[in-house]
Amino acid sequence: MQTSYLPLGLAYIAGYLRENGVEVEGLDLRFLNDWNETKKRIISSSADLVCIGAMTIEMPRALAVAKIVKTRLGADVALGGPHPTVCPDEVIREENVDFVVVGEGEHTTQELVEALEGRRELHTIKGLVYKDQKRTERIVHNPKREPIPDLNTLPYPAREIFPINEILSNPVTNFPLPSPALHIFASRGCPFKCRFCQPCLDKLFGHKVRYRSLENVFSEIEHLIEKYHIHALMIEDDTFTVNKRWTEKFCEEMERRGLSNEIVWYCHSRADTIDRETIRKLKKAGCISVCFGIESGSEHVLQILGKNVSEEQSWNAIKMCKEEGVIVVANIMIGTPGERIEDLEKTVRLIESTEPELVFVGITTPTPGTYLYDCLLFTSPSPRDLSTSRMPSSA
Repeated sequence: MQTSYLPLGLAYIAGYLRENGVEVEGLDLRFLNDWNETKKRIISSSADLVCIGAMTIEMPRALAVAKIVKTRLGADVALGGPHPTVCPDEVIREENVDFVVVGEGEHTTQELVEALEGRRELHTIKGLVYKDQKRTERIVHNPKREPIPDLNTLPYPAREIFPINEILSNPVTNFPLPSPALHIFASRGCPFKCRFCQPCLDKLFGHKVRYRSLENVFSEIEHLIEKYHIHALMIEDDTFTVNKRWTEKFCEEMERRGLSNEIVWYCHSRADTIDRETIRKLKKAGCISVCFGIESGSEHVLQILGKNVSEEQSWNAIKMCKEEGVIVVANIMIGTPGERIEDLEKTVRLIESTEPELVFVGITTPTPGTYLYDCLLFTSPSPRDLSTSRMPSSA
């Protein structure tokens, strides 16, 4: 299915590679008709290295692409992203995978290119897992790579290597924002320890939130307005409002540059990181929608998930946004291990009483690399175990 979401992780890596003189092409399978077209595009690329990003749910397709690359093109294959980062041993043992990039991929991938060109040794590349070239059954784990300390040193994502015109014209995930719209990251990382997400996120981006400078962020925003004539911006930071002072400065800068009159935008928040003053500043700066990870209206389920947000806080956050004229998107999870009928009923009551404009409901899926997955896999807990002592403590 086509989408308006652009793969910014790969685009960031591509931008960094190009800045260092590497020729880069992009391939987005969502915009191809079938596997035959995929094969033709891969074969015609004449690439020496193919980098594939994958979440857990995407791994079957990622490995199918890797097989085409190895058998039809003969290029090296590197996998990165959430699943390869938390399951590097599993991924590197796949027949058609040569390298696994663990964590942030910009510097590691550039150094991998240098090694394949004979300019450095593989064992010197932090964040890389690979098969010994002399004994392919031997797996080599290089030391982990530290998070990039200064995000301002990275070039803007190379969005144009993907089908940008189709992405701009497809409002699938933009709503309620107008099209054309694009995504942007102002920071990396999340300080919270939700059990359905962590420690995967920490392994990708480190334990601390790192911010780009306001000048760097707004230069990119103005670049997107000028180049792509966007009407809206989707800020994809995990929790945009976690640092109140930074959020205020961002809003002030939106107004100072006059951008609040040019574009509208949305952001992600947590109910315990927002107040009425912040909501008013967001709206004044052009923010028309805030997305909350509500997850559940039950304290019991929120405890299982390590969310550390109360039902009252969720209720207040939604109501304040609605009172201030900001559209609320509420993300809900159902089917959490240990969830009871009465918990579901509490969630329904929360939604009915607060009336968020948009509600997205997903099934709780314990993914590899998370506390929730590890607990279920290794302890086979009862619902009572999940809500008490067997989970790692939440921050």
